[in-house]
Amino acid sequence: MILCHLKPRTGFRDGSLSAAVSGPNSALPVFTAGGPEGQWRRAHQPRWAQREHPPLRAPRGERTGADSDGDSPQRHSQQIGVSFLEELLEKEPSEVAITLASSPSLEEALSQAALRPYFLELLLRALRKACTSRTNRQSIQWLLGLVKESAFLGQGLPQYVAGMLTEAVPATRHRYPQHVGDILALVQELVSVFPASTIQSVAMLMSLLQASVNALRASEVDFTEETEKQMEQAQQEGADPYGDVLEDEELGSRGNRDVYWSEADRRLLGPCLGLVKAAKACLKKVLGAVRAHGQADAAERVAQLDDLADMAADVSPSVDELALSTYPPVNQLSVRLNAAKLASVLKKMLEIARSSHVCPPSEEGWVKFLLGAVDHNLDRIKSLTQSLV
Repeated sequence: MILCHLKPRTGFRDGSLSAAVSGPNSALPVFTAGGPEGQWRRAHQPRWAQREHPPLRAPRGERTGADSDGDSPQRHSQQIGVSFLEELLEKEPSEVAITLASSPSLEEALSQAALRPYFLELLLRALRKACTSRTNRQSIQWLLGLVKESAFLGQGLPQYVAGMLTEAVPATRHRYPQHVGDILALVQELVSVFPASTIQSVAMLMSLLQASVNALRASEVDFTEETEKQMEQAQQEGADPYGDVLEDEELGSRGNRDVYWSEADRRLLGPCLGLVKAAKACLKKVLGAVRAHGQADAAERVAQLDDLADMAADVSPSVDELALSTYPPVNQLSVRLNAAKLASVLKKMLEIARSSHVCPPSEEGWVKFLLGAVDHNLDRIKSLTQSLV
């Protein structure tokens, strides 16, 4: 069973064609800025990925003085890209809210399910800053309405958050608390304006976010007290969307627990997903180590490679068993046992890799990190199911 496929996250700082949309399936090649190739790129890239932007302008009805030129062509030509967002973040919250709400390309940007991490972070920060405006609530509600129905909320943010689990660069991991705070602030704004209709997307996002935060803590990434409070509040607001429907009135019945996850089940999903993501990261790193350092010039080294292959073959079936046990109705004891089995397979594979020739001293850092992630998520699962033992 394949649970999910997350594309490698690649940082960037430019406004090129690949700056906003990620993924190997893109049919658009990347060219340099100069010459005919650059002209082709500018002609074919999405409008909101371009770097060239006209002056920021307020939407019609919220302008004053010389800005009251109605539906000017300049206003409609605004594009959302890296440079645009970087410049916009230097403005006051009210101007950020007005400018985003007036941009005809915002909806197009939010409709993209796969965004480059840096572009996504800038857009997220701009949305958060816009929501802090105290004078443009109509613009803010319009923005939140777009976000509520967008692939940005339903797919882009969950994919970005899940990518935190497999991020191996320490400097990048230590920047995540800021972005986690931005996500939490946006979630709180959404549930305060659209409490019922956003709860499913928010619940999924919060489950992923909790798993990623746990993994980051395990790798010694610190979160502020404010972020911790935001996380707790957002978890409380992400209540069960089906709590008042599908109820069976028969005394002693399971009600709708066969249809959806209970609150206790939901708490288990975060660390379970974290363990699955750790499994993916383990396979990826071990495969990379074998490709980089694996040798078959001696019987001992061949035996080490065989041992790694045997353990790697056990990972996928163990992931499948854990995933199947999380479907409602959830047997939490089965989840605990399957999680322990998967963790055991992963730890054995990592230990074999660490003691083999494919893992020189320079590679031991990621082994230690992944062992910590596996232990952390397993400990969380054991803690949540301790009463069943």
